[in-house]
Amino acid sequence: MATDSGVNKTATSLVGEKLRQTREKKGLTIEQAQKQTHIHSTVLTALEEDRCDTILTAAYVKSFLKKYSAYLGLDSQKILNEYLASHPELATQNINLAKTEAEEPVDLSRFAYVIRSFFTLVVVVVVAIFLTKALVGHFKKPKHGKAVSSVKSKAKGVVIKSSDKKKISTKPDFILGEDTPPDSLKGKTAISKVAIPKKTVLELVLKVKQPVLVQLRKDGNLLFKRVLQKGSVELFTAYDSINIYAAKGEAIELTLNGKYLGSPGTGLIKDLEITRRGVRLK
Repeated sequence: MATDSGVNKTATSLVGEKLRQTREKKGLTIEQAQKQTHIHSTVLTALEEDRCDTILTAAYVKSFLKKYSAYLGLDSQKILNEYLASHPELATQNINLAKTEAEEPVDLSRFAYVIRSFFTLVVVVVVAIFLTKALVGHFKKPKHGKAVSSVKSKAKGVVIKSSDKKKISTKPDFILGEDTPPDSLKGKTAISKVAIPKKTVLELVLKVKQPVLVQLRKDGNLLFKRVLQKGSVELFTAYDSINIYAAKGEAIELTLNGKYLGSPGTGLIKDLEITRRGVRLK
């Protein structure tokens, strides 16, 4: 048994070492590989250090291993076979890789760019029309002096004093991980310091601390609804939003684009929405 364990460990190490050496020969960093493959840097590092099976389920280990090796120009099937040779327990599992890989986001950057450009043009046109009308109204001379006086009087009546202006707070309404009932936080925004550029995809790592029923939507589409087991780590990517339903908020921990957010609270989490603006309970 000791010999078999040593062989398996050596074979696994060779797979991870081959991935790392190939990436370094191509002059690529982990960050560059992450941007081009949309695989989180934590997962890429785990693949090269041969410990991905400790943080991911079998389906994700196989999927990410094939995708990363193909990205590096290696024979992905050969790499996967070498890995399975050192992990025979994974080879016996009936896992539909096609379904797993299909769940990864489709590159819609070009389509999104066209949509954004169209709406930007519409906004520019509307603003131009508004400004034009405002300038015409400003320079148009009134026919009667009394009318001017009346307008000025009304305008003075609606001026907001500086003391009456509502101050806008930059602090978050609540912080994830505090023992606060989620119902009292409905509609509030948390983690305002999480700033994600528009062209960067949302990358959410969900770690399960105890078995819990979770439903997840990304970009408005239902991805799954199932019981996640203790110790499993799931990685999800989206372009606009991720919505989470969790039967027990304390059973999960979240990390968004490398920023640790902690647990979303205690008890039932009906709808936790994650966007580039932050995290809030709807």
